[in-house]
Amino acid sequence: YYYQPHLVTKVKDASGATVKTISPLLQKQTISSSISADIRSYMQASVEQGTSMTSKVQGYSSGGKTGTAEKFPRGNGKYVVSFIGFAPVDD
Repeated sequence: YYYQPHLVTKVKDASGATVKTISPLLQKQTISSSISADIRSYMQASVEQGTSMTSKVQGYSSGGKTGTAEKFPRGNGKYVVSFIGFAPVDD
């Protein structure tokens, strides 16, 4: 799902009472639920038994994706690496 970006979920007065609650505003569903489940499963497998294994945290279900790009000029053995992860897998 794609939600309208927002920074504030509640506005409170000086005593701490909630004056206003701001709910996320759904814009559109970007992919199907079944495709989303497949992607989460693949990313979890990457953490459990693939290239993201070193990111695994005991007690948490997590998923992730690694990336590698060779820096210019090519052939100099220098790379840029990246990792994106999320937890829990089911949420």
